Amino acid sequence: MDRIEFFASQSELQALEDALTSAPADPAAQCALAWALRQRDPLRAQALCRQTLALAGEDAEGQLLRLRCQLVLAEHDWLHGRLNEAVEHAQYVIKQSAPSESIQFAALQADAWWLLGWVANESGDTEKRSEAWQAMHVAALNAQDSLRAEFAKASLASMLAFHDPVQAQSQAERYQSKAGNQTMHSALRAVVHDFLGLTLRISDDLKQCVGYWLNAYESANESGQVRRSAVLACNIGNIFVTLNDAVSAMEWMERGLGAARTHAWPGLLGNCLMHTASCLRLMGRLDAAHDLMQESLQCMTPYAGSRNHAVSYVIAGDIDLARQDGASALHNFSMFKARADTLKHSDLQGNARRGIAKSLLMLQRPQEAWEMAQEALTIMRAVQDVSGQIDVLHIMAEIHAYQAGAHFSQAQLDCLLQAQALGATITGYCHTPELLDAIADAYARDGQLQQAFEYARKSARARDALSDVKAENRALSLQLQYQSERMRAESEHLRQLAQAEARRAEILQDTGNTLSHLGAIGREITAQRNLSDLFALLNQHVNNLLDASYFAILLMDEDGSGLHSVYRVQNKQSLPPYRQALPADNSYVAQCVLEKREVIMSMQAGQHNPALRDDASPTLSALFGPLQVGERVLGAMTIQSSQADAYGERERLIFRNLCAYGAIALDNANAYRQLQQTQRQLVEQEKLAALGSLVAGVAHELNTPLGNSITIASSIQELWQDLEQRLQAQTLSMARLQDCITDGKQASHLLQRALHSAAHLVSTFKQVAVDRTSAERRSFDLSQTTQEIVATMMSQIRANGHSITLEIAPNIELQSYPGHYGQVIASLISNALVHAFAGQPQGQIRIWARLHKPGRVLICCSDNGCGIAPQHLAHIFDPFFTTCLGQGGNGLGLNIAYNLVTSLLQGSIEASSTPGQGACFSLDLPLVAH
Repeated sequence: MDRIEFFASQSELQALEDALTSAPADPAAQCALAWALRQRDPLRAQALCRQTLALAGEDAEGQLLRLRCQLVLAEHDWLHGRLNEAVEHAQYVIKQSAPSESIQFAALQADAWWLLGWVANESGDTEKRSEAWQAMHVAALNAQDSLRAEFAKASLASMLAFHDPVQAQSQAERYQSKAGNQTMHSALRAVVHDFLGLTLRISDDLKQCVGYWLNAYESANESGQVRRSAVLACNIGNIFVTLNDAVSAMEWMERGLGAARTHAWPGLLGNCLMHTASCLRLMGRLDAAHDLMQESLQCMTPYAGSRNHAVSYVIAGDIDLARQDGASALHNFSMFKARADTLKHSDLQGNARRGIAKSLLMLQRPQEAWEMAQEALTIMRAVQDVSGQIDVLHIMAEIHAYQAGAHFSQAQLDCLLQAQALGATITGYCHTPELLDAIADAYARDGQLQQAFEYARKSARARDALSDVKAENRALSLQLQYQSERMRAESEHLRQLAQAEARRAEILQDTGNTLSHLGAIGREITAQRNLSDLFALLNQHVNNLLDASYFAILLMDEDGSGLHSVYRVQNKQSLPPYRQALPADNSYVAQCVLEKREVIMSMQAGQHNPALRDDASPTLSALFGPLQVGERVLGAMTIQSSQADAYGERERLIFRNLCAYGAIALDNANAYRQLQQTQRQLVEQEKLAALGSLVAGVAHELNTPLGNSITIASSIQELWQDLEQRLQAQTLSMARLQDCITDGKQASHLLQRALHSAAHLVSTFKQVAVDRTSAERRSFDLSQTTQEIVATMMSQIRANGHSITLEIAPNIELQSYPGHYGQVIASLISNALVHAFAGQPQGQIRIWARLHKPGRVLICCSDNGCGIAPQHLAHIFDPFFTTCLGQGGNGLGLNIAYNLVTSLLQGSIEASSTPGQGACFSLDLPLVAH
């Protein structure tokens, strides 16, 4: 199983989709896609996990797949607020994968630790969160996975921003040098830019913060980090809230809230509802803000103890204060205080006490409010939160004013002046007009009218400055909107480019599949040797691949004066043949052949087609392609459709390939016909040569007995002439007469034996000749028939100084074809004489036979010649294969023998040889050939 990326980019996701399409039953492909879709499409991811679990084996890879699916389900539990179940599943994955030293199992452990870190974060356990992400970093290093290792480090750095701003800033400086790296994986870019934006938000650098968060938002969408993307949308919205741009703020809030409602993950939904409610509060829509906040608190229930859950209470409290509901505000800020004290987040602890103090004052409980404000001021001084101290001192001044009623309160004035003094320590800090108005009012009550007038003027200038700040914020908001729109446009452009590239890849894939399919079709077409089968096959594939109501093939006349149709079909009905003279006007097929190029005809309904034949239906689209091999044009092929614009680039590509395959097949078929004709001629010549050799051999054998007979007949004639002369001269003695009688008897006996031998040769020759020219099946004795065949070839064997031995058991009777059997044996003997004994005297041929299986006989013809070279042994039965090319050999003898044995004789023939030790041909024949 290949390594699975922590989060998959869009291109990687597409590759996983393609892999699953190619192998729909591959559990590894199913598991990898499920992991990539776990936040993008959770329902499909779960379905793929179920399929993976059903197909995964029991080996190590199967275990890895099952654990990966377990982790997908664990993340699903986390996102739906089932934190205990998520922890249980993740810990099980870590325990089961720990024994393995495989890097795939190590990567699995890293992912499980990442999930446990987020569960700890949701539970408010910051120590466990840090421990989990540190363990993720170690496991990622063991997996040799730099992406996961950097992801863990960036996640840890993000948490520092809330606890150790100085250390967080140091980490941010290290990441800023890497932030512009375009080769960084989108998953890592999302978390790095999120962290950098967070550090800038804390330092109030809103412009750069938004830049990083916009990059993080796009990267999170690209890598399928849906939860991070929605949270970032709300964070960007909050910046526009700070800049008093409610419209832009709500636009971003709705993006995050829309994603949250789509997936219905309670933690994400509660967080987005909380930020949206805060935005509505600042817009003055308090009832709507209150309703959203109540829904947010309900969604946050499974995450009690988390920072987000704590923050939700402070926002709810601020909304209640704005609604003048002190009791509800006190409840919410008290819940906020409990969460903040548990988390030990000092910024939250001070803010919680500030809220409680303000709520108690609204409820006219000044003493309790004063005590809580004192606690808030102490905490904020400890963490040097100057702006927080100013807010608390303002509240403490309000408490003193409440207690003093209409009278002057020095304590109130002291608190206000302390707040002013703290503001002066902040470079660029602008006091609120409310603070300056309160100081002016306090001086007026004390009768210090000059001081009161001075602070009233400062308040007016602060309002003017505030207006300037609002204008600057508005300008900054517009600038950020422009930056956001530009990045969105760039993202959309990149998305469109990616889609175009995906479409291009899809087209290339489709073209590749089409070409692959055409390759298989081409092999089928070019293998055809029968023209009628070839034309029917082309028609079949044309109709399967293209819109072709009309299909025709035309071949060139031998003299090139025209074309004649050999196959012509319209709507599956054959049309009569026709001839097209060359050249011809208004003929697309003539133009195609003469110009040796593809011709396209495209018309609209109602247009006149001058090339339309009377027996063909009107067509609006047509393709004409030459059947061309090299520079030779064999004819043309055409397809036509009744639909307008039926043939685009893809269709022309298919048609072009079919024309090329058809031309090759047509040329091969013509060459094959010529080859068959030549082969038949050569076979006939071989047969005639064999018969001539047979006649020459028999004639040579007859010379001896017939010559002896003539000599004996001449001797008898001389004997009788001598006897006649002696009788006439009356000199014949009894002794001489007795000698003549004895000599005559002996001569008659010799003459009879010579003539009997000649008669036997003639009879044998007659039988062999009849067998050679007859394909009649009959019974014959194997030994006798073999002897007769050998007898007809003895003159050739002895003339070359060779000998032959027959070892065939008697009474082996075959019901087969003796003529063809004889032709095979003769070919084997001739092959030995020509090839085995070339330049070698006293060669020995041995033919033996035995019954080796029920109903079968094994016949072997061996020699002690030079043998057959190993590189030739596999080709000796091929047609026209010979090692004596140009020396009288045509390479058909053994091929004919092979065809006779394997067809009519229904047996098999094999050859074996050791160079220098002769060769052996083995025939395995049935006793009865059907």
